[in-house]
Amino acid sequence: LQHISMVANASGMVAQLWQVDQEVYFELCLNTMVKPTEVLEVQAVHVAHPFPAGLTIMGLDDSAIARRTLKVNLDRDVPTATTEMYGKDVAEVEEFKRAALQRANILILDENVDLPGNEQAGSAILQELIAAGYKGFACIRSGNSAASDVAQSLAAGAHWHVGKEVPIRDMLQEMREVYSDFRLREALKEPDEPEVSPSG
Repeated sequence: LQHISMVANASGMVAQLWQVDQEVYFELCLNTMVKPTEVLEVQAVHVAHPFPAGLTIMGLDDSAIARRTLKVNLDRDVPTATTEMYGKDVAEVEEFKRAALQRANILILDENVDLPGNEQAGSAILQELIAAGYKGFACIRSGNSAASDVAQSLAAGAHWHVGKEVPIRDMLQEMREVYSDFRLREALKEPDEPEVSPSG
């Protein structure tokens, strides 16, 4: 690390090193200058943050097609994860709640879960789960993406709101970045101070 720091300083570069759980991230930034007479066509290459292995990702949607499409894309793009889909009936919604509290790392909830005789909002379900102790990542997926809808999702505890007009493959690509930021914030949180019992 000392050698890296020396080389970075000598070259006018900025080096950053941080750790999230068992993964270590290294970033090196270098300022460059291009002659104004030269025109270079540069194709930006985006390197996505990979999802860590062993995740359990759960989706809740009342549409069978949406559940199937989401699962197919998750299984293809996040092959190391276990994916579970719920929402075909009221019983599955309740099963989703129990399973989410037991083993979920990532939740993707439809905002409008409309079942025969039972309509529930994904944001309300998320609030219920957070109140019961859920601490993982949560995304609300909705057909409405007005500012008020996004604000409602975030107020309910979601870390991200995404519109259903966004293709699922693009959604998962963006979710990699959002989830990586979430993990970094969680890693940087200060541990809770231990409670001090009052003296008797």
